Amino acid sequence: MPAIRLVTVSGPRGAGKETIVTALCSELKLHRIAPHTTRSPRPSEQHGREYFFVPLQDFEAMLRAGEFVYHAKIGETQRSGTHRGQFLVSESGSVIDITPSGARTLRDIVRQQLNGLALTIGVFADAEERRKRIRARDPTIDEAEVMRLMSTDPVSPHLHDYADFDLVIDNSAPTPLIAQQRALSAARDFLHCSV
Repeated sequence: MPAIRLVTVSGPRGAGKETIVTALCSELKLHRIAPHTTRSPRPSEQHGREYFFVPLQDFEAMLRAGEFVYHAKIGETQRSGTHRGQFLVSESGSVIDITPSGARTLRDIVRQQLNGLALTIGVFADAEERRKRIRARDPTIDEAEVMRLMSTDPVSPHLHDYADFDLVIDNSAPTPLIAQQRALSAARDFLHCSV
């Protein structure tokens, strides 16, 4: 079996992570790892695509059974975890949208315990661009809710928090094409070098 090759994409809400993950999956045929989470799905999310949505009791049972390579508490009540089986799905490599601390932990686990390779990508955008993207995602929410989502985001929007990542992309431009191309180029090089 080939070594596990994992690309992590991290950044705050509205930074453009989803656009980059989608491009990596469609262009490079990477398998998208869908973590398990205890939160409710957003209107555009589908069970098994972005996440596996599970009740807290089920998540805790899976945790006790040792089914997660990585797990974390997000905020006061939410739990998230990456199931072991997700790493075995694709020979071409995998990609996951994950918090920066989760990316660091998974990078270390993949490299040290699973004898694999990991590429960490940090994506950030200025506050105004993030606000616009959050609003575009759900036009029914008001400005106060957008600001609440931004202020309660557990992921830091500050560039220095990604200093140890392999690639950091400024995705502040209204068009995500430049950021996508940088991510695709880095991932292509990573996958090619790791074969």
